[in-house]
Amino acid sequence: MVRWLRLVAVVLALSGCGAAATAAPTGCVAKDGQPVYKLLETYANSWAAAGDRADRAQGAALATEIESLRAIRNEVNGQQWPACGKAAQAAFVAVIDSSIEGFTAILNQKPKAESNAIFERMREQQAAFKAEVQKLPQ
Repeated sequence: MVRWLRLVAVVLALSGCGAAATAAPTGCVAKDGQPVYKLLETYANSWAAAGDRADRAQGAALATEIESLRAIRNEVNGQQWPACGKAAQAAFVAVIDSSIEGFTAILNQKPKAESNAIFERMREQQAAFKAEVQKLPQ
């Protein structure tokens, strides 16, 4: 249905984050002690799954998946991020916002060129997110 551009194998795996998953968390960690890259990976997996469902949905089902994407955005924004993770979090929220905007354009039957442009912007934002994730201390 859509030109859905999923984070390939969730950007975090591509960045080399998580290579030492069995080691004690060090570097950039959330308030609960979880490494920020792992927290972002969890959210990114949820976002990608919701985006995949939205890509296959139509009508009321698409509206439901857009709400799922909004819920993920709200969770990400509600998380207490350490200073070292705020840039990656902000970059990820930009990706989520563009996905919501793109699917909403489809739901509202906007011209295909409009949703294509939004999803292209999302692709660029994904690259920025990947770059921020790669900066996270391990």
